[in-house]
Amino acid sequence: MAAFGETGLMPELISAVVDLGWKMPTPIQTEAVPLVLGGGDVMAAAETGSGKTGAFALPVIQIVHETLTKQQEAQPVQQQRTPCVLSQQDHDPELVVAADGLAALSHQPCWTGGRATVGAFTGKFAYEVHMTSGDLCRVGWAAKNTKLELGVAPRSFGYGSTGMKVVAKKYEAYGQAYGKGDVITCLLDWEAAAISYARNGEALGVACAIPQKLQGEPLYPCILLKGSEVAVNFGGAPFAHPLPDGFVGLADGTPMQTASSDTAISNGHTSARQPTAIILEPARELAEQTVACLRSFVAHLPAPQLRIELFVGGLGTAGARRQAAALREEGVDIAVGTPGHIMDLVENGKLDVQSVHFLVLDEADRMLQAGDSRTVLKLYQRLPKAFPPGTRLQVLLFSATLHTPQVAEFADKVCQKPMWIDLKGRDVVPEAVQHCVVTVDPRSDLQAGPERQASLQAFRGGKVRFLICTDVAARGLDIHELPFLVNMTLPDNAATYIHRVGRVGRADKPGVAISLVAAAPEKVWFLNLKTAPSRKYKPWTLQLPEDRRLQQEGGHAVWLTEQDLLQEVEDKLGHAIRRRSVAAPLLPRAPGASEQNELAYGNKGQDGSDKPAPPSMAVAEHLAQLEAQIQRSYFALKRKWSRCAG
Repeated sequence: MAAFGETGLMPELISAVVDLGWKMPTPIQTEAVPLVLGGGDVMAAAETGSGKTGAFALPVIQIVHETLTKQQEAQPVQQQRTPCVLSQQDHDPELVVAADGLAALSHQPCWTGGRATVGAFTGKFAYEVHMTSGDLCRVGWAAKNTKLELGVAPRSFGYGSTGMKVVAKKYEAYGQAYGKGDVITCLLDWEAAAISYARNGEALGVACAIPQKLQGEPLYPCILLKGSEVAVNFGGAPFAHPLPDGFVGLADGTPMQTASSDTAISNGHTSARQPTAIILEPARELAEQTVACLRSFVAHLPAPQLRIELFVGGLGTAGARRQAAALREEGVDIAVGTPGHIMDLVENGKLDVQSVHFLVLDEADRMLQAGDSRTVLKLYQRLPKAFPPGTRLQVLLFSATLHTPQVAEFADKVCQKPMWIDLKGRDVVPEAVQHCVVTVDPRSDLQAGPERQASLQAFRGGKVRFLICTDVAARGLDIHELPFLVNMTLPDNAATYIHRVGRVGRADKPGVAISLVAAAPEKVWFLNLKTAPSRKYKPWTLQLPEDRRLQQEGGHAVWLTEQDLLQEVEDKLGHAIRRRSVAAPLLPRAPGASEQNELAYGNKGQDGSDKPAPPSMAVAEHLAQLEAQIQRSYFALKRKWSRCAG
């Protein structure tokens, strides 16, 4: 317990991990936890099963809990309403917002936008925009979590200086063009569900109707500039032109009419908590496993209790309703899910990310290999990068491997001077793993659908003990003491094979990895991004005739030669793998077994080992004793100096 205390974790978290049977922090936890608590970005590489989840989850939970506690303690005192100005956080980096939030400037040749701190979900409100220089500007209203490109982004409505209104990416003539010296009044009428504008006091009529699905959702003032400068007036000063009857400045709205975007809890609109941390996983199974770990870690935390929610697809109608209710009624403190599902919630305005302090990418390399880099970058761009007083967004990348050009390039885009923790070492296969290849003919050995269903039901009922699954099991799922592993198809690279077979042969318990390798080339599906309608297109579900063509012919199929993949695996292992026919016995006698002492795969021998100790074992034991002495000496010296300092 004292060892966990050295990492800086709070006692309640230490009690939780002790209940889980953890006696000492793993090397990755010892290195990563203090760095995360220190506030920096972290990139960590360690072996599967080394405790990576605890390395990022424990410090994230601690900081999220501390942040939530401070917010709740400050709420009784913090009764003043948020001032209605341009947000200092919710704007594009190229847009310069004045210190008082009442002016904005852009010298860039590209469009740059910003949003106000207060929006309205009922009533009739207005604000003015005075163009002080330049002639390219777009003003209007937008929902809180949508992009800043007015009219092009969903749930946004704009009026441009070229005399065009922009709604749902459609440009239509409206009103008059405007430029330097003009004053545009932006009018939001929730009673009539309409948005209109006025130029220099002259009403231009209704520009667009507010869709029914946006009823009750706050709309915020938003500006979009290109090489221009504007001043804005939300009602804190007299308006340049009289407002229409019934309209008031947005700054004069009551808490029952307006909502704030810069605070974690909206002014009178909703008490649902916004997430402080988002944890991304490449697959649903890993996300479920991470949520289970998080909930076990918070078992002893005092009030306020953290709200941890899973956001993945495939949960059915009941699961989707539970997710929606959690976001709408109670909120969430830590959101865990897959990149695509999380991004869908953000883009649809269901998940507010303006209070996110942590973005965690677990199994980051696999996420990038799956083509999720663009989705993660889109999410990262939505997140605020700085918070008062002096804190900033932390990005944590954890994986079994981080040594790829793709990860390095991605880290340059999302991390600021990250601290590297490299405990991975080279990919190796345990010596206790026995390899076996079975050559099959996909044209004659194909099983029918009912047979596959029967096999699945037998596994669910416990009649068989083989789990046939995807690479998820090879990269993160916690499966202990697995005696057998079957590769139904070889992976497309040798490194993935190493990760797969690493599930067997652990702790000197013999295991066997069987690979079913096709004797002839197979025609398989392969999504062609150049011709696919989208990255989510699935040609194997439609199976259109044109999709069955080879990739070079514009289709979505390639010839796969597993014999070539097998050669790559053997080159990686440094030896040939024995071949077996379909009819031949698959499993050789386990290492260390004899006629008198049969040794089963997944178990040790009677003496606790499957083979004699190597001659170097005595040296290794002596080295372990020296390491223990060094650790005891270090902690004793640390306690001595702490007493001297006190």
